[in-house]
Parts: sequence; structure tokens; C-alpha cells
Amino acid sequence: GPSAGASPRREARLSGLRSAAQGDLATAERELRDECGARRASEAALRSQALDADDAKRGVEQALELENRRIVAESHKTDRLHAQVEELQTQLESERVSLAETQKSLREATYGLNAQLARAESAEAEAHGTKQDLEDARTDAMESRADAAR
Repeated sequence: GPSAGASPRREARLSGLRSAAQGDLATAERELRDECGARRASEAALRSQALDADDAKRGVEQALELENRRIVAESHKTDRLHAQVEELQTQLESERVSLAETQKSLREATYGLNAQLARAESAEAEAHGTKQDLEDARTDAMESRADAAR
């Protein structure tokens, strides 16, 4: 009958549908595998980028640490230089005071020597005057004797 004739067509149609479904399933499985592979590759790339970023971060942190150490060393060096400058300024001020005292002593000594020199010159002039007076008196006495002898 008619149902017996329909069954092979139906079988053929079902077989075609099954074939198409299996093809679709194979395609879907292939696409799924491709997508999983792409996802794994993407995850691996992200992990690699994360590792690279960590390495770069560590490099930056190490560079910052080195720079901080350099800055601290420079700061200590600057502090030492400031201390040396202050010490030298203190020594210089001490030397200025000492020099001023020495100059004062020299002025006082020069004044004293000039005063002694003036007194000595005055005494010498006075002695010369007295000597001259004695010579004049001797000359007068000799002349008086000569006059008296005549």
C-alpha cells in the first residue's frame, strides 16, 4: 500500500536529514575545537603578556630602588659637604679673629716703638743741646782766661 511506498522515501529523507545533521555536528565540533584552540592561544598570550608586564614592573621597581639609593647617597654626600663647609667657615672666622688680634697687637707695638723713638730722639736732641752748651761754656771760659792773661 501507500504506507509501504512512503516508508523508503521517508527513510531516504531521514537518512538525508541524519547525514546533514551529522555534517552540521562535525562542523560544529570543528568550530568548537578551533574556538577552544583560539581561546587557549589567547589565554597563553595573556599569560605571556602578564609575565612580561610583571617583568617590566620588577625592572621599574629595581630601577626606582637603585635611583632611591643613589638619591640617598647623594643626600648623605651633600650633608657631609655642608658640614665641611660649616667647619671651614668656622675655621675661617677663627682665623679672621686671630688676624684682627694680631693686627691690633702690631698697631700697639708700632705705636709703642714710635713713642720710644720720639723719646729717644728728644733725649738725643737734649743731650746734643747740653753738649753744645758745655762746648760754648768751655769756649767762653778759655776766652776769659786768655783775656785775663793779657
